[in-house]
Amino acid sequence: MSADAPIAAGPSVDLDPDRLDAAIQKVLPFASAVDAFARRSVGTVRTLAMLGLLSAGWTAYACADTFGWSLTTALIVLALLAIPGALLWKMQRTLQATIGLPQRIRDTALGMAGKAAEYRERFAKRHPHDPAAEQSGLRRLWRTGKAVLEVKALGAEAQQIVSASAGAMVMANPVFLILLVGSMASVCALAGVAGIIALAYLV
Repeated sequence: MSADAPIAAGPSVDLDPDRLDAAIQKVLPFASAVDAFARRSVGTVRTLAMLGLLSAGWTAYACADTFGWSLTTALIVLALLAIPGALLWKMQRTLQATIGLPQRIRDTALGMAGKAAEYRERFAKRHPHDPAAEQSGLRRLWRTGKAVLEVKALGAEAQQIVSASAGAMVMANPVFLILLVGSMASVCALAGVAGIIALAYLV
């Protein structure tokens, strides 16, 4: 290979600034909504997850002690009671992983631009970091979640943006909200039962 032969490169060489800009315009509002929701809720979800697991353990132990259950029965009951808390723990990890998504998308876009200094300047001016813009609500999260799917039609320039956002797509699924709310309600109910049992033991 001669010294003048072209060097194979990734998508950044054939970067289409207009396509990449269109991808960012579609995905960034979704990413901001995900980030804002995750920052507001991750602490509460984590606390309820721990409460649910502790309540499940205490309730299973108290019932086994009161009714003389075998170890196998107690473990089965514990596993069933721990499901809501375990789901919340998994969800809080998903929420934690999506914090900072808008900045990661910005970094990905700049990385895709590679040597395209013109696009770097254009992107930096068009998409400044604006914390106020990330205070999006839960409704906007689900309304804009389909943007990631739409971006796939923009071509190869958008694929890395889609990859950076794919992990948060689960949060745009209504099933996520149903499981989140249902698990939180179940944990609260279980914590109430555990509290009543604790009071009964004290009396």
